[in-house]
Amino acid sequence: MGSLNFAIPVSVQTPQVPISDTFTAFPKSQQLENSARVGLQAVDQVIDIPQNTLSQIPIVQARSNASYYGKFRYYKNGKPVDVLLNPSGPHPELTTVHELGHFIDLDGIGTKGKFSSRLGEITGWKNAVTNSQAYQDLKKLKAAGSVDINGVIRPVNKKYLKYTLTDEELFARSFSQYISTKSGDTILLRQLEKIRLDPKYGAIQWSDSDFDPILKAFDLYFKSIGWLK
Repeated sequence: MGSLNFAIPVSVQTPQVPISDTFTAFPKSQQLENSARVGLQAVDQVIDIPQNTLSQIPIVQARSNASYYGKFRYYKNGKPVDVLLNPSGPHPELTTVHELGHFIDLDGIGTKGKFSSRLGEITGWKNAVTNSQAYQDLKKLKAAGSVDINGVIRPVNKKYLKYTLTDEELFARSFSQYISTKSGDTILLRQLEKIRLDPKYGAIQWSDSDFDPILKAFDLYFKSIGWLK
C-alpha cells in the first residue's frame, strides 16, 4: 500500500519592515534626523506596517522660520510628496509621529489616496473621538471665541480651532498620542504633556482617561488589519 501525502497549508505573511525604510531621505541636520528617528522607532514599537504599503517619500528639513512645526504634503490626486519638519519646532519627535499619522491616513489604510478618517473607514475611532471631553471642549472654545486664563479673557484663533476639528487633524493628533502612550517613550510623553498644559489650546490633546476609549478603538482597528504588535 502506497504512502499518503497530505498537503499542509502554509501561512504566508507579508514581510514587515522598519517604518524608517519607507523614507528615502532624512533632514541634513543630524539633530533633526535623530529626532525624527525617535518618533519612527516609537511607531515601530506599537504597529507593524507591511512592506510596500506606504509610498516612498523623503523627510525634508523646512525653513526654521516656517509658520508650521511640520507638514505632510501630497498632490491633489492623493499621491504623497514628503514630510517637512521645522528644525525650530518645540517637539520634532512628536511632530514626526503626527505627520506620519497624516501619511498613514492617506496612503496606508482604507482607500488609497483618500483620507480614511474623512471617509469613516476607521471602525470605532470617530465615535470614540467625538464622544471625548477634549473634542467637546474644543467645540465650545471655538463657539465662545475666547478663554479665561487666570481671570483674563483671551481671544482664540477660531480658524485654527476649526482646523483642529477636521477629521484628518483629529486622526493625526490621536495617532500621535496613541503611539506616545503605547510606546511609553519618555520624550514623546513629555512633549505630549507640555501641549496638554497649554492654558489656551491644551484640549487639542486628551487626558489619559479621556483618551482611553480612543486608544482601545485604535487597538481594535489595527488588530483587525493585522498591524497591531
